[in-house]
Amino acid sequence: TTTTTTTTTTTTTTGRGQRRGSANTVGSANTVGIGIVSLQDMKVRDIEPISIRNEIQVLRHIQTQARKSLQRFPEPLTLDHKLLKANRWMDANHRNCIMMRASEKETLHWYIDLADKAIPLLNMKWPHLKAKSMYYRSGAYRRRFNYYVTMVIFPLVKREYEMKNKSGGGLDFNNVHTKTNITNNNNNNNKQHVHQKNKDDAAKKSSRNNARRIKGQNILEL
Repeated sequence: TTTTTTTTTTTTTTGRGQRRGSANTVGSANTVGIGIVSLQDMKVRDIEPISIRNEIQVLRHIQTQARKSLQRFPEPLTLDHKLLKANRWMDANHRNCIMMRASEKETLHWYIDLADKAIPLLNMKWPHLKAKSMYYRSGAYRRRFNYYVTMVIFPLVKREYEMKNKSGGGLDFNNVHTKTNITNNNNNNNKQHVHQKNKDDAAKKSSRNNARRIKGQNILEL
């Protein structure tokens, strides 16, 4: 799962002077009593991907939110690129604003493309994906997408493939939800069958009681 972490720099007051805290250490704003947790303390790299199904849902959610964010910009990214290429600005602030806006759009586009490229790989079987490993492992730490493929997709697909084969094909994380629904439907059908059977038994019992009562009345009349 892709995680975006924003580091925060805090300022603590000591006497008359001010000291700027470090973004890589645990700091605290003494004046407002807010604790800041660093990236090292969160240990986000220790959290492994949960499952293929979960990873796909996360990618689709990020892609949807990225598209919504892009729709809030009145101008497309191509216009920003044209302005940067023309290099004509009213002042330095104008140029910096366009550069910042273009960078944000490029980031959003990257996450949209990430989902389009990663989801088909997550849906592949491990033997087929393994055949592509040499392509993605070459320069894996120089390209962000290759890094994601080698560090997340490969281990995840391999792990679930091995677990499925180890359990004799009975474990498939992508079909857990479907199997659960089938089990629930079967349970509901069984409950309905038992309920109907109980109703039929009650009706038969009532019919027998009525027959006995009528027979008893006839005997009394005789």
